[in-house]
Amino acid sequence: MNLPKLYTISGVDGSGKSTVARLLKEEFMKKNKRARIVHGGGVIGTASAPKNPISPELGFIIFLKDYLQMLFQYLISIGSYDTLIFDRFLYDSTIKITYKQGISRMPEFYLRLISALFPQPTVSFLLVLPPSLSQERDLGHSRNYHLIKDRLYRELPKHLPLVTIDASKPLKEVFSNVRRFIRGDYESL
Repeated sequence: MNLPKLYTISGVDGSGKSTVARLLKEEFMKKNKRARIVHGGGVIGTASAPKNPISPELGFIIFLKDYLQMLFQYLISIGSYDTLIFDRFLYDSTIKITYKQGISRMPEFYLRLISALFPQPTVSFLLVLPPSLSQERDLGHSRNYHLIKDRLYRELPKHLPLVTIDASKPLKEVFSNVRRFIRGDYESL
């Protein structure tokens, strides 16, 4: 039984994760590949600032919840799908927890857990754009939220093998850059 290939798309709110995931799924389906989008993680409050930071224990419980949800989605896809596209992944969960804990650096503990406990993605994309642009696209959060999250996301490639894509470009160019990194995974896309 073949295991599905995993693609992850991470980035701050407004970076275009869901749009790129949808386009990627459509691209795979054009090649008769069974593709599915998995929405990773969940919301832990809508406040733009962590007024009451969460404890490390609660942070771990949230990480564990996200991990189990994503692992379950992966396991039930084995044999049914060729490709899983994670619209947000455990990387995003780690940043969400770091932000909600009100700390300035991601705990490397979570990054090591991801590498040890989850099947490694074929390609992981990080969509980046200036905080001013992400705030324009996502009016539900404050300027400070976007500044902090941008800084945390830009730290990720120092610890993980992510392909960074400039999401401030026109969508056609953004998706063209994504396609360059998946071209060899299936016959030419």
